Amino acid sequence: LKKISQIASWNILSAFLNFGLNFILARQLGNAFFGEFSLYNAKIALLGLIFIIIPSNFAVVRFQDEKGFKTIYFSFYVLGTFVFLLLLFLFYGIGYLNLPIYSMFLYSFPMFFLNFFDCALQADNKLKQYFKILFIISITKLLTFLGAYYIGYIHGMKEVVFVIGIGNTLCMIC
Repeated sequence: LKKISQIASWNILSAFLNFGLNFILARQLGNAFFGEFSLYNAKIALLGLIFIIIPSNFAVVRFQDEKGFKTIYFSFYVLGTFVFLLLLFLFYGIGYLNLPIYSMFLYSFPMFFLNFFDCALQADNKLKQYFKILFIISITKLLTFLGAYYIGYIHGMKEVVFVIGIGNTLCMIC
């Protein structure tokens, strides 16, 4: 019970920080902005469905059964990133997404690679480390947004997606 509560506490803290960021977005930038931001997240999630071609529960089992599967799965995410980038360009070109490509990529790329880390760490029985990563990402996103907001950089969707993307990407690089 103690081990489960330790793991759950990291997840709860991450959820609380993400909720806090969403609350601040809605409160400071307005409900209409928050609705637009939510719609943008739904569009990115739709494009990201390419990353669940290999279901995570299947991947966890394969990680545990086959030594070389981690390399195969990682390669899948690298190749999937190129497909995702092509989809970003395509949907940007037809007007489905209207933010700068670099902002959308910085924002979304790290989120999808978290799926890889989720599976890899679950397979190695290190779920606590995964939730710690989520916690660090949540703090970084919140702090980068607050910093940018208080210096007056945030004016709309373009800046929010870019700033949160910087927070996501910084965590993935480290």
